[in-house]
Amino acid sequence: MAARSLSNAVLVLTGASSGIGAAVAEAAGAAGMRAVLNGRRAEKLQAVAERVRAAGGEALAVPGDVTREADVEELFAAAAEAFGGVDAVLANAGYGLEKRFDATSMREHRAIFETNHFGTLLTLRAGLAAVRAEPGGLRHLLVTSSCVSELGPPRFGAYAATKAAQDAVAQALRAEVAAEGIRVTTIHPVGTRTEFFDTAAANSGTDRSLADTNTPDLFTQTAGHVARRVIAALKRPVAEVWPSRPARFAFAAATAFPGLTAWGLARAAARMEKQGR
Repeated sequence: MAARSLSNAVLVLTGASSGIGAAVAEAAGAAGMRAVLNGRRAEKLQAVAERVRAAGGEALAVPGDVTREADVEELFAAAAEAFGGVDAVLANAGYGLEKRFDATSMREHRAIFETNHFGTLLTLRAGLAAVRAEPGGLRHLLVTSSCVSELGPPRFGAYAATKAAQDAVAQALRAEVAAEGIRVTTIHPVGTRTEFFDTAAANSGTDRSLADTNTPDLFTQTAGHVARRVIAALKRPVAEVWPSRPARFAFAAATAFPGLTAWGLARAAARMEKQGR
């Protein structure tokens, strides 16, 4: 299909104050889009909005928390008031947690699901209504998932579970709205060089991430690289975006050979224990 024009299209992004969200916002600005930015850190969000404008786009910062339904409703209402409607939505808000299963409390399990999964559901519900109201728009819903949506690495079980849940919902939604011409895309980054691992370590009560230490360069990337792939998907919609081709093949093989995968993950867990805490 021919590439779709993104000029003046309205993109709502959650988790836009840093990392992949901020990089996508800037790339959207460079593509001439109008970005409506959401995040909990108002000052950082305003700084990203300034960079979007400097890149050539328009921007509106709407601070809020995706776990609060009223905040999500306010986000989409602000987008409609400022720009007349919404063409595309990127549900990107989320965080990492790096802990053994037996060290993770139920409070921590529920909290990460509240943001990563239920926050995504609230965003998609509001986003679906918004893009349905724009029959001539891009009509595109995107979710920042992860490469680990397809398996549970040691110490990242809770995080991986939220990503698997996102994938299941997105896959079902994709089928349900296809006849309406609405596209649904999941993004599957590998280890991205952002504050993600630092935040995961802080949430886990330690000063360093063992996953970051043990991730080969082949399976890392920059937020800018992910952002370019997201913009490409907005122009030419696809079901899934895997910014790392080696990772796509590796995770497909992991699914195909579960015994070998179990052996490899057990070795990784043992190595982490030796380095560990």
